[in-house]
Amino acid sequence: MIRIIAVSYLNTKPLVYGLERGMLPSGYELSFEIPSVCAQALIEGNGEIGLIPSLEYQRIPDLTLVPDIGIAARGAVQTVLLVAEVPISSLQSVILDYSSRTSNALVQILLARKYKRSLSFRMGKPGYEGEIRGRQGGLIIGDRAFLYRRQFPYVYDLALEWQEWTGLPFVFAFWAAKLGSLCEELIQALYQSLEVGLEHIPEIAREWAQLHGGSPDVYESYLTSTILYKLGSKEYEGLRRFYHLAGQQGLISELRELNAGH
Repeated sequence: MIRIIAVSYLNTKPLVYGLERGMLPSGYELSFEIPSVCAQALIEGNGEIGLIPSLEYQRIPDLTLVPDIGIAARGAVQTVLLVAEVPISSLQSVILDYSSRTSNALVQILLARKYKRSLSFRMGKPGYEGEIRGRQGGLIIGDRAFLYRRQFPYVYDLALEWQEWTGLPFVFAFWAAKLGSLCEELIQALYQSLEVGLEHIPEIAREWAQLHGGSPDVYESYLTSTILYKLGSKEYEGLRRFYHLAGQQGLISELRELNAGH
């Protein structure tokens, strides 16, 4: 079996909706992890296809991406936040989120280049949210952000910060595969799975609220008005800008061009 690993977040649900309901071609199996583990599985050979955070494309050799679909935002994304008790101008340090190197790179780029701040960073461990206090801020990503955004007086949405600074969307994740693992049948299944998912967003929002609490209306608005699933020229321009800046900041060692599946 060829293993497909997706991210276990709400914003992933429209992408995998059809795959979980019979659209997955024979010979493939689907599992879920946090973003960093999803990428690590491809590195270690424990998976062949993954919904990877965008920075990981530059770290994992011999990847092909599935073109034109992923997870992106034009403006506020709501689930990638720098939170603090003081404004950025007063911060001394930031705790990074263990879930995703992409968001960690984004906050470092924005603080250095947009805000001209030289801060110290350290990786957080599960439960690090309780350490965000005083002049120490924290990066919080994923579904936890819905909760923690209301607990701090200073909340910076990093996708909005990026868009205001660059004028471009930000691409957080996309499907990528090790060479030889991606066939046309699977590519079409991934496209069709998303189309079916987009048609069932109200159901996805209700199911998520039943399992995790919160408001279905908030989740439905998030999935329809905040997240972009279809990537166009502007999204790829934003992605290339991110890679360029990450290279300048020393966050990636070698800049590779995007290699599409077809």
